[in-house]
Amino acid sequence: MAFTKQRKEEVLAEYQDWIKRSQAVILVEYTGVKMKDLNAIRAKIREAGGEFHVLKNTLARRAFAATGMELPADYLIKSTAVSFAFTDPAATVKALADTTKGSEFVKVKGGF
Repeated sequence: MAFTKQRKEEVLAEYQDWIKRSQAVILVEYTGVKMKDLNAIRAKIREAGGEFHVLKNTLARRAFAATGMELPADYLIKSTAVSFAFTDPAATVKALADTTKGSEFVKVKGGF
């Protein structure tokens, strides 16, 4: 299903809001992860006061640039999900690490 231009603008604004509100952002590649596993990651990160979302790379690149954050080109290739730490960055990172420990399908690309 294709995004309309209006929907892209709404999503872009939402991405920008998440980036601005975050105390930390962790980008991960999730190629091959099952939906139930993604939902488990989301639930744990929400418990830690964060959010975990799959992003469209092109819109994410635009959102990061609009908020003054230039990412290395290799951060936004393949399947990208982002963990946003809104309250406690350490708890969010720990939740992400704990739920993805031992997974060959989730790889941290970087963070800030």
